[in-house]
Amino acid sequence: MKKILQFLQSAVAKTLVIIVSILLSVGLFFTFLKGLSSFVQDPKPLAPFFA
Repeated sequence: MKKILQFLQSAVAKTLVIIVSILLSVGLFFTFLKGLSSFVQDPKPLAPFFA
């Protein structure tokens, strides 16, 4: 019984870690897309870096 509980806890922890990492990467991806689209519409803020 104890082993089953330990296994469940570790499985749940692994699943939570995977879900959190997926959410983080998706959030980063959308932030990157938002920044990219705003840069395409108005590239002035980054002009000093490329000038």
